[in-house]
Amino acid sequence: MLRAENYRQRQQVLFSSLAQVQALWRGESVTRHELSLPAQPEPVSLKTWPAPFQTEIPVWLTTGSNPDLFTEAGKRGLNVLTHLVSQTREQLVENCAAYRLARRQAGFDPAEGTITLMLHTQAGAARKTLLPRLKPALTGYLQAFMALSDNLSQPRVADAEQNEKKQAYTLKWGVEKYLNHCGLFGSAQECADQLARLRQEGIDEVACLMDFGMPQSSVEETLRTLATLL
Repeated sequence: MLRAENYRQRQQVLFSSLAQVQALWRGESVTRHELSLPAQPEPVSLKTWPAPFQTEIPVWLTTGSNPDLFTEAGKRGLNVLTHLVSQTREQLVENCAAYRLARRQAGFDPAEGTITLMLHTQAGAARKTLLPRLKPALTGYLQAFMALSDNLSQPRVADAEQNEKKQAYTLKWGVEKYLNHCGLFGSAQECADQLARLRQEGIDEVACLMDFGMPQSSVEETLRTLATLL
């Protein structure tokens, strides 16, 4: 929204800007012509200080189901942050394989590079015990997300009834999808078993979203339970 003119070339702009950030991180200078003053047309040279402890900045490229971005991340030696909202587990396996292949073809060690999967997470009690608490929390979470989407799309008043039915179906489907496919829920052993399956599918680590409407006590229990899996 702030730089709408970059939307059509968003990927090119992303990688161009990333190259500048990486250069600055390494201690190099970056020249910016657009920062010149009217009375001083000379380009401005930028450099960051103090120098960071790490010579290279770890970078995660966020993508959903776009295999081209998985491949591009692999070619550039970047990590990947992904999710299951817009891709199936089968697609995720294929995208992970494409990432590793791209790393190999670009001369990187295919075993290195991190693919991080975002998952809603609650751990401690058995999954069947958690479900009665998870469903209303996820319903409220998704309702808030859908309300934001509706504000952006601004549906016509004439379509209000049809839109309400569509929302109800989408909400029900979304909650079931999160409960059964897009979440890390259950006891320590149940979570460990699911993490092992994800590892076999190509996932290196999981980014856990725990604060989605669950009580603080449940979030704290989740943290304690996950700590036992480290």
